[in-house]
Amino acid sequence: MVFTFFIPVDIWLAIFNLSWEGMDRWLLWYVPWGFYLNTLFALFMDYPSEGTTIMGPDDSPYHGGVYFLNIHFPADYPFKPPKINFTTKIYHCNINANGGICLDILKDQWSPALTISKVLLSICSLLTDCNPDDPLVPEIANIYRSDRSAHDETARKWTKNYAM
Repeated sequence: MVFTFFIPVDIWLAIFNLSWEGMDRWLLWYVPWGFYLNTLFALFMDYPSEGTTIMGPDDSPYHGGVYFLNIHFPADYPFKPPKINFTTKIYHCNINANGGICLDILKDQWSPALTISKVLLSICSLLTDCNPDDPLVPEIANIYRSDRSAHDETARKWTKNYAM
């Protein structure tokens, strides 16, 4: 069972007898660009988080979309990266049909100093500026390189169909 509801940070601090110092490592904050992480239990109970959403960035073809993510924290987090995937369909060369994300900090460039806020910010940045040189979906990367306007139009259609 996964709990995906909002509880104020002060309540969580009291429940787990925690203080504000060093909470960036443990709490999943509301951060700019509309990130919400609704499931604090994921860190403490090793449950996958199914309540994470990212709002499509304003300066991208994903603007207006609400994208759901699953985040699973391994037992040895923060020494190993969390497993993150999109559950909302998205037209992006670095995100495959299963929601897998091609992002270096989720693989070989992971550092325990990275917070979930920074990871989500990097994912949102990927929505603004995809990396066609390291695609998970080469067909979309080829369209991105050859006809950016057609790529962006298709991404807007997918946003409207699947994320609004």
